[in-house]
Amino acid sequence: EWMSTSLAEKHKSEYESLSVDPSDMRSLILSYLIHHSYKDTAISFMESCNINSHEFSTNTIDQRKMVFDLITQGRIIESIECLNKFFGDDLLKNNTQIHFELLCQQFIQLIRQKNIKEALGFAQTNLQHFGKLDPKYFKALQEIFPLIAYGEPEISPIGNLLSEEHIESVANMVNEAVLEHLGEPRTDYLEQVIRQLTVVFDNFNGGKKKEKPWTLSSFVNETSVKQKTSSDTTTTL
Repeated sequence: EWMSTSLAEKHKSEYESLSVDPSDMRSLILSYLIHHSYKDTAISFMESCNINSHEFSTNTIDQRKMVFDLITQGRIIESIECLNKFFGDDLLKNNTQIHFELLCQQFIQLIRQKNIKEALGFAQTNLQHFGKLDPKYFKALQEIFPLIAYGEPEISPIGNLLSEEHIESVANMVNEAVLEHLGEPRTDYLEQVIRQLTVVFDNFNGGKKKEKPWTLSSFVNETSVKQKTSSDTTTTL
């Protein structure tokens, strides 16, 4: 059962009044920058805040950033080659899901380039066998293969597969897999904290769940809208 309204409001007020240690906040911000490969910003941030560089590893940022950029640029085969070169071919061998997602993205990229014949050949050679490994792969293939039938796939009912958001989600998925492979957390500490706070405040609001899945960008956007609305209301008053 959910807590009573008065008790929920009491706890909510206590959470909102909690103070955060500045050093903890700096660590959260830095973990976010390193996780998402913002190397120059991370180094500048450490220097400006006098943070000991030995406490945070930036060793793999350049490699992870290169892989991320290659994926978002549609250079999927090159990104796979870099993954094998930088992190060993066991990364993809031990992570079938990530390998599958990358190969699917290559298929989508060929469709985007109108290389239908090449896309068909690629699917038969590199993707078809996945359908026999697991029903989830078979289902995923059923979702992307119809792209071949559309003359303008970008405006088709499944055109979202060619969107920047989709390819960035694949790039982020790969980045998380690399971090896990290296023994690092899949999710940065800042996002973990915000997720936890979101759950807590959802409980305070009666346990209402949102229809869309949680993402850091959506949280930031929603927070910005709420702050602007609050500011506009105050100005009007």
